[in-house]
Amino acid sequence: MTKILCQLFLAIFLVVPAVAMDSEEIEKIIKEYIQNHPEEVDQSLRKYYREKRLKQEGAKAGDIFNHRYDVPIDDAMIKGHKTAPIQIVEFSDFQCPFCSRSVATFKQIEQKYKDKVLFAFKHYPLEKIHPLARAASRAGLAAGEQGKFWEYHNLLMERQDKWKIGDQEIHFSSYALELGLNVDKFKMDYTLRKDYYNGVIDKDISLGHKLGVKGTPTFFINGVKVRGAREAEYISSVIERLLVEKVEK
Repeated sequence: MTKILCQLFLAIFLVVPAVAMDSEEIEKIIKEYIQNHPEEVDQSLRKYYREKRLKQEGAKAGDIFNHRYDVPIDDAMIKGHKTAPIQIVEFSDFQCPFCSRSVATFKQIEQKYKDKVLFAFKHYPLEKIHPLARAASRAGLAAGEQGKFWEYHNLLMERQDKWKIGDQEIHFSSYALELGLNVDKFKMDYTLRKDYYNGVIDKDISLGHKLGVKGTPTFFINGVKVRGAREAEYISSVIERLLVEKVEK
């Protein structure tokens, strides 16, 4: 904060005559400057706190590299090549608003790193607070039977506020139709494969418990645990360090 105050004082005194002033005069000038230049002050404060947050996250990031987790992908829905140097495994809940925010972040990551990153999805419905999340996971798995898991995943995340109201099965079927799926097959898989899908979901939940997953979203980037919805800059900083490790080995 000292830095930004110095910058503010400098900006003020550049437009103020160089004369001796007492504290009341200085305070008056500062107040007038803030009132007359609110956008400049707002931008400076935003920049300051953004840089401060990134520095704090960077300092904490050093700790997350101290422990690496073995996170098997197994039969998870994946996007990317299995030989990619960076594997990002996400434990997610389709009804979680923080998980929906991460979609845009990881689109940026995918665009930036392309074939260097593999994404894997693990189901982790927090059913006590998100009672519809398991049903949404089953719908996602049914869409996956026809090769459209990730497209369906994006629709579910994007339209959380819509499908949680009314008849979920009608919503789920309409999304299948929108994506060009065989809707009859989708409905049949969603209904008749319920026990199988629940088994897949329970297996992911059990793995999450073993890995210490407490909430969603939780990511494991080459085994490095990253909790919560994060900005692309932070995820990139983790990936860059891991890529350097790959080169050094």
